[in-house]
Amino acid sequence: MEGIPSTADFGVASENCDVPSEISSDDDNLPSTSSSPRFRRREPMVTDHLRNNIGEQTGALKSIVDGLQENIEATKEINTSIQCFCERIKDLIEENKRHHFEMERQEEN
Repeated sequence: MEGIPSTADFGVASENCDVPSEISSDDDNLPSTSSSPRFRRREPMVTDHLRNNIGEQTGALKSIVDGLQENIEATKEINTSIQCFCERIKDLIEENKRHHFEMERQEEN
C-alpha cells in the first residue's frame, strides 16, 4: 500500500485483507462505444436535491412570514387598544383630581 505508512491499513492488519488487488467492474468488460452515445436514466443530482430543498425552505419561510405579518397586525391592534386604555385612565385620573379639588373647596366653604 502507498500513502502515509501509519494510516495505510486504517487500523486493520494487512494480512487480514483478502481483497484481490485488481477489482473488476461491469464497465471494464464493456466494449468501447465512444462513437455511439450512451442513454442512461438520469439520476437525481445534488443540484436537483438542492433545488427541491430550497423550494421547500422557501415555502416554509413564506408561511412563517405570513404568520409573522398576522402577528404584527394583531400586535398593532392590541397596541392601539392599550394606548386608548391609557388615555382613558389619564382622563379618569384628571377627573378624579378635579373631583377631589371640588370636594376640598366645598368643605372649606
